[in-house]
Amino acid sequence: MVFLFCLFQSVVLFAGHATFYDYKIDLFKPNSTVLLSHKVGVQHVFSDLSFRLFSIGGYRTYDNYRHGILNVGYGRYWDIHNNYKFMGMVLFESGYDFSSSFSFKSILQLGFMRRLSSRLSSQLLLGTPFLSVNQKSSFIVTLGLNYFYGSGIAYRESSDMLKNVKKKFLWFLWFND
Repeated sequence: MVFLFCLFQSVVLFAGHATFYDYKIDLFKPNSTVLLSHKVGVQHVFSDLSFRLFSIGGYRTYDNYRHGILNVGYGRYWDIHNNYKFMGMVLFESGYDFSSSFSFKSILQLGFMRRLSSRLSSQLLLGTPFLSVNQKSSFIVTLGLNYFYGSGIAYRESSDMLKNVKKKFLWFLWFND
């Protein structure tokens, strides 16, 4: 999983207008216990305040089974106040428990982001799955901490020829549009 994160992080490092590295904790209750899922990821915000993200993580169930998680999502920020933004996103999460059991869910999340400093921000999101496969649905509370990396200057200053090559041959890497 760490290898996948490093691969996607290197592919998407200079895509977008700004880059956040984030750490998130999801709290959800699929049955009688509350589970915590830890995730690290990268998020690219564009000049129109839309964003896309990729993250990996995992959690351990009450009976000590380990689950790996892979997230891909799209969303948008809306300005509320100087340091606050409202955010909404659609998240696609696939999971694997290393004993041949696969799960998938689509999640609609709404929440707020607060800027803590020039480099850090925090997020609080509430989500609900609207499609689940091999996993019980549950409301999800997400707490996140973002580290602002900077603008994708190298991406914006790429030549038109290089952008066309990326679109033609690297279309399957949807981060590189």
